[in-house]
Amino acid sequence: MSKKLLLSMALVLAFNANAATKLQKKMSTFIDSLASIYTAMYAPALWKKEFANWTMEAELAKAKDKILEKELSISEFHKVVNTLILSMKDYHVSVSFYATEKASLPFTIRGSQGRYFFVYIDRDKLSKSHFPFELGDELISMEGEKVANIVAKLKANLGQNTEETDQALAEMMVTSRSAARAQTVPQGTVTLVGRKKDGSETSIQLIWDYKKEEISYNIDDEKSFDDETISFNAQMTTQISEDFAREAKAENLFALGGKKSYLPTLGTKIWSSDKDSHFDAYIYLNNKKELVGYVRIPKY
Repeated sequence: MSKKLLLSMALVLAFNANAATKLQKKMSTFIDSLASIYTAMYAPALWKKEFANWTMEAELAKAKDKILEKELSISEFHKVVNTLILSMKDYHVSVSFYATEKASLPFTIRGSQGRYFFVYIDRDKLSKSHFPFELGDELISMEGEKVANIVAKLKANLGQNTEETDQALAEMMVTSRSAARAQTVPQGTVTLVGRKKDGSETSIQLIWDYKKEEISYNIDDEKSFDDETISFNAQMTTQISEDFAREAKAENLFALGGKKSYLPTLGTKIWSSDKDSHFDAYIYLNNKKELVGYVRIPKY
C-alpha cells in the first residue's frame, strides 16, 4: 500500500472523528469502554479468533462505523451495542438495557417443517368464544405477513449463532418483544389469520399488551451515558432465558424456566416429587422393567 494511500486514509479517519457530533462522541466513548472490559475479561477471546476469526477490534470498528453513519436514537444505539455483544456467538454473554417498553400476546407458537402452531393459549385472557383457535391449530400470518417471514426477521437479529437455538428463541419472540433486549416493540391492534384442524381459515384481531417506555434520556446532559452503568452478572443462565422465565405462566409447558415441560411421561411412575419441590422429578419403570430417574432442572 502506497504512502499516499495511507495518508489519505488517515486524513479521512481524522475528518470523520472531528466531524462527529457530541452525541456520536459520547456513544463512541461508551462503546470503547464496554469493549475494553470484554477485551480484558472475556476468556474465550483467543479461542474465538482461532475458531471463528472473531476479534473484538474488528467488531468494535463495525459498531463505531454505525455510530458515525448518522446520529442515532437511543434505541438505535442499543441495537448497535446488542449486535456487538451478539457477535461473540455466546449464549452466556448477553446485554440488557434500562428500558421498560415491551409488548406481548397471550399465546405461544412453535414451528414444524416451516409451519407454526399454537402450543399454549392463555385462556384467562383469550376465551374460546373470542379466540376460537385450539392447541395444534396453525398460525398463518400476522398483519398480513407470513409467520415464517416474521420468525426469519427476528432470527436474523440474534447473531447467527446455533441454528436450532436461534430458531426457538425467534419463535418465542413472535409474541414477546422488549426494548430491554434492543427490540422494536409493536403496539396497537394485530390481525391474525389461522387455520383450524378442519382446514378452515379464521381471521381475528387482538391488541398487543403494551407497556410504554418510562425511562427518558437527556442526551444533552453531560452525564447522560454515565447513568447507563456497565455491570456484569456472572451466572450460568442467560439474561434472555431469565427474561422469558419471568414472563411465563406455570401452565405454559413450552416456556423457558418452567417447573414442568412439554415432555410426556416416559413410563409408569413408581415415585414422583411432591408439588412443593423445586424440581419436577420421578422414577419410572421402562419397557425393560428397569427403574429410571427423571428430573427437570428449570434453569439449566
